[in-house]
Amino acid sequence: MRVGVVLAIFMSIFSGCGADSRHEENQNKMVFSLKNVNNIDHGEIYRANLVGISTFGHILIENMQPDTINGVYVVPNLIHFERTSGSIGSGTLYPIESWKKINYIEIGTGNLISFTMHYDSPLLTGEPLTCNSLSPYHLPDEVKIGDFDTTPGFSCSDNTVLSRGSWRAESGGKNLLNLNIFSMTKNNLGNEIEVSITYTINSDGNIVAVNVNGLKDSYTKSGA
Repeated sequence: MRVGVVLAIFMSIFSGCGADSRHEENQNKMVFSLKNVNNIDHGEIYRANLVGISTFGHILIENMQPDTINGVYVVPNLIHFERTSGSIGSGTLYPIESWKKINYIEIGTGNLISFTMHYDSPLLTGEPLTCNSLSPYHLPDEVKIGDFDTTPGFSCSDNTVLSRGSWRAESGGKNLLNLNIFSMTKNNLGNEIEVSITYTINSDGNIVAVNVNGLKDSYTKSGA
């Protein structure tokens, strides 16, 4: 009798491990659409409050009206990021960082051709920096867990060249994908810095969370 109970427990554990393994294998084969990350339709794409350790933030991503830049018809894609610090419950937040990055996406190809950085925080001010891509590039339409690539460098208005960036697709949990995008830009002091943005995407291609520079989305939309 005891042998039967032990055997039943063992088989239950083994079956559970096998199910987890099969789920992970199936998820690694899933194809995730980047339709909303690559979206160039006019309007808001995503906004969220962000939280960290004694640090708070806000992210807004939206597409503005099409425009012509250097003879190229583009959609300006705005990413507005704000970061403040303060103690929970103190009611006082201190501005640390605030910038607007406008990516100019070529209509027809989806290529990122240039971007402009604007600093508008009281503690971070400086002239806007405009950088042009050294090579045409855009994210793929679809990715699977494990996919990755490098992105081109940029030639900037201060006569410097920014290093190449990268992206990689990782598991974000059950039927979720984390698309990690690392890009180089400059702060108001002219130092090259890395900006990391992680889009959490569900099986329908919807963005359910966005993390920026280590600050986590404080609210995950339904559908995850």
